[in-house]
Amino acid sequence: MTHEQIKKALQERGLSFAAIAKATGRTYMSLTIVSQRKAKGRPSALIIAGALSMPVSDVFPDVPQYAMPARESNVNRAKQILKDAGLSEYVA
Repeated sequence: MTHEQIKKALQERGLSFAAIAKATGRTYMSLTIVSQRKAKGRPSALIIAGALSMPVSDVFPDVPQYAMPARESNVNRAKQILKDAGLSEYVA
């Protein structure tokens, strides 16, 4: 989605960048510049996608990094691999 499409979709839901910024403790500008692709910010992209009730990959298909799993899920995956390998005593 382009910035204008995101803005329009937010307006159709009765939302704005200012409203979701205030609700999430972000700045209006941090959300806007991510939407405009002037900066990258996964947390801001996830907030925007969440406000639209859409997957981040649908809102920002041109930024594949946003759709990557969060670090925590990578850590959990690594723990499971170590356990499966019989190394449970080394898993924190």
